[in-house]
Amino acid sequence: MTLIDLLLQQAKLRPHSPAVIYGDARLTYAELAWRAAQCAISLMELGIRPGDRVAVSLGNCAEFVIAYYGSMAAGAIVVPLNPHLRPAERVAMSVHFEPALELKADSELEESADGERALLRRLLEASAACDIQEAADGLERLAAELDGDATAAILVTSGSTGEPKGVMLSGKALASNALGMADEAGARPGQVHLATLPLFHSFGATVSMNMPLASGGCCVVAPQFIPEAVAALAQQTKPSIWAAVPAMFAAMVESRVQPSDLKSIRMCISGGAPLAQRVRKAFEEKFGLTIYEGYGLTEASPVVSASRYDEPVRPGRVGKPLRGVRVRIEPLPYHGDSPLSADPLGHQGAECGELLVAGDGVMQGYYRRPDLTHAVMQDGWLRTGDVACVDSEGRLSILGRACYVINVGGFKVYPDEVEAVLLDHPCVADAMAFGIPHPVRGEVVAALVQLKPGCDPVSSAEIVRHARHRLVSYKVPARVTVVASMPRSATGKLMRPRSHRDSGGTPVDKE
Repeated sequence: MTLIDLLLQQAKLRPHSPAVIYGDARLTYAELAWRAAQCAISLMELGIRPGDRVAVSLGNCAEFVIAYYGSMAAGAIVVPLNPHLRPAERVAMSVHFEPALELKADSELEESADGERALLRRLLEASAACDIQEAADGLERLAAELDGDATAAILVTSGSTGEPKGVMLSGKALASNALGMADEAGARPGQVHLATLPLFHSFGATVSMNMPLASGGCCVVAPQFIPEAVAALAQQTKPSIWAAVPAMFAAMVESRVQPSDLKSIRMCISGGAPLAQRVRKAFEEKFGLTIYEGYGLTEASPVVSASRYDEPVRPGRVGKPLRGVRVRIEPLPYHGDSPLSADPLGHQGAECGELLVAGDGVMQGYYRRPDLTHAVMQDGWLRTGDVACVDSEGRLSILGRACYVINVGGFKVYPDEVEAVLLDHPCVADAMAFGIPHPVRGEVVAALVQLKPGCDPVSSAEIVRHARHRLVSYKVPARVTVVASMPRSATGKLMRPRSHRDSGGTPVDKE
């Protein structure tokens, strides 16, 4: 079973139902199947063969969806790229992945070959004649040739080493993850899903595009995240499900968007970065909407666990593993030889340590990096590099990255717990904790903080005093720096510096 098989099923079951809405473009399932098949045929006419890599360097738009599914339907390996890469970054990607073809924005077509220009312009046509039966038959012929165990996508992790790292995922892995997430979210045919996440990213692709299309829903694509524009789009299209990163929920709280603008939404899904309880509380108080947390990493397609739509939300928990996903915990050293065995959230019966994941969604490996693959894959189990706890009911909580744990004189400090305290200061808008070298203690805690607009200047010393009232001494930041803005990735995740220490392995990058 692949994503193309799932699209074909929906095209047969509900050919006239809306599948993708982007601006004035509205594609039914029959039209999406037709255009994906036509894209695949055009790619094959250009010489693309099964296993070739097709880079898709498009922003959020209907053409991205067509190119993504069309490349897979041709048997090619789709490589979604951030369209905002700088020239040097794009060259590095091209050298590493060697795509046979790159599909890019209309503004860049002039530098393309004639065949590429013709293909992109065909994709950009607003109205393509579509015969429903012919659309289904065409996609069915292509689907019959696909191998679900073959690599269908290479997703680029942002990493922190500066070199491209591509996660190879099979068609079966992507389909399994989309269906598993649909089950946890209670996704149903006809539901509208609001896509504000970048579709080139694994979280956006799976939860905002593949999940609705696998379950017969409609994917409403926002070109970019601007709170007021997203609210207007929600009023027009009446979405039921919205997946976002915590920074988007925080921006909604600070915006002029009114609760009535989002009244059609029944489920908000948070992922991609830890959700601060302050952000959760502020969003839920303003809009009356519950945020359901999930956890994942690109190397797992990406969703590992999610809070179910029909179960109570447990703050600090990121739900149970999806159907077909297995997890296990490997103990980590804590103080001296004592294992980390206590859940900081206070739940009894929790098992804590490094999280390992197995199942259909786990990657095949890193493209052209067997050394990195070997470092994180052991007998089918993926070492996530995350420190996690599993409670007696099977729910996960994520304490932080093993490589980001700060070792203060033999005592482990998790950045998340320090940040939670800093964020409780009434003038702190954002915070990031990390370790810095110390000649005696090995490491001490340092932090960056961003202040809220309109707050009177707050000194670093005052923030340290605030932390000292809430934290044991070794967890209190020895240095606090006030910054104008936090370093963040394209999806809003904090770009946290790694510890200066050797982490003892190769951590998985969760972008």
